[in-house]
Amino acid sequence: LGPEEEVSKKVEELDDEAKERRRERVKTLREQSQFAFDEMSKRISEIRGEAEAEKKRMQGDYEQQLKERGAKMMELMNTNDALETQLETLGSARDDLVSQ
Repeated sequence: LGPEEEVSKKVEELDDEAKERRRERVKTLREQSQFAFDEMSKRISEIRGEAEAEKKRMQGDYEQQLKERGAKMMELMNTNDALETQLETLGSARDDLVSQ
């Protein structure tokens, strides 16, 4: 082979090596990107699960508070009714005493 052919062959070999290094680099970057995406997706799913659990817990707490307040309101209404009944009874008794 002549000197020009040898140089040309060396240049081709170097180009091929550079192309192979680029291919490997691209492959590595794709794998890293896929791994990062998979990890991010997994974490997003975990966060969604945690948020859903917290939402259910809070909803349960609010429902319990609502039930407790409803029971307290019913208790107060019953107490009010009892006091009104007592008031009417006392008023009636007073009227009876006054009319005697």
